[in-house]
Amino acid sequence: MNNLTRRYFKENGSNKYHIDCEWLEKNPDSIKVSIENSIQNTNDISVLKSVINTFQNQRNRNIVVKIGKVNKTIEKEYQIGKILEKEKNIGFINYICLFTCYDDTYDKIKQNKVTGPKSICNAEKIDDQKKVVLIMPFIADGSIKKFNWSNLSFDILKSVLQQTIMSICYAYDKCGFIHGDLHLDNILLKKTKKNVIVYGDNIEIKTYGYKIIIMDFDSSFINIEHQSGIEFYWLNLYNVLTRVNSDIGNSKGDKINMNNMNKITTFIDNQRIHKKSHLNTLKLLEIINDSSFSIIEKPKANFVYNPNIL
Repeated sequence: MNNLTRRYFKENGSNKYHIDCEWLEKNPDSIKVSIENSIQNTNDISVLKSVINTFQNQRNRNIVVKIGKVNKTIEKEYQIGKILEKEKNIGFINYICLFTCYDDTYDKIKQNKVTGPKSICNAEKIDDQKKVVLIMPFIADGSIKKFNWSNLSFDILKSVLQQTIMSICYAYDKCGFIHGDLHLDNILLKKTKKNVIVYGDNIEIKTYGYKIIIMDFDSSFINIEHQSGIEFYWLNLYNVLTRVNSDIGNSKGDKINMNNMNKITTFIDNQRIHKKSHLNTLKLLEIINDSSFSIIEKPKANFVYNPNIL
């Protein structure tokens, strides 16, 4: 169950599965048990079995499989990711591949309901069997939101926030990219041996052992003209930074508080209202660098974040 996890299930939506192909290769008898016990929407089973058989002998062996109905959303996500990769933008996920598939189990079941093969597909219509499958690397360290933050890791928190700011800024500058759903659970952390990450020619951010990987481009836009998209650009930064005080904490139930949040929101609001250039984002690095954090021990009331900010 831990090696094939069904995540973020949505009715009529896409589903994500984490597959450790190396573990399954060493434990081949567990493949059927893991798949059948982990998945409720059984029409994904045949797709996942094919993925496992394919990736057991590949270099990328710890992967996430995103399966959805054939539509333009997942294809769009993959295409945007590849544009960001081609333009060498730092801090974004590199998707492995995308493919569509068709399971003819539906036809076989319809032809012989009594003696036909065991159903692995609950589709009511043939079109429901058409799937689009996105393969991406699995990032084991989790997201900013799920990280176990403490006084000892505040330097890491400053760094990953600065990395996020610069990655978004450079992607907007080079590709007109706006994420559209930028929050702390869409920003993954990965351990790195690099001491610094360099943006452009001379902007260095110390890593403290972690780099960011921004993912999930379902709601993203690309090739936006800078001036026409600038208000949404600043809203994205507002959205992700204000979530620090509402979304992150530690395993004890404590919450993290960024003590100069008012200064950050005032700065971003001023940029957004007056439609200032995205290049002013560099000033946010200084504000983050001067920030201090505190821990609120097991607050009685949870912070409420407005998800409709965008």
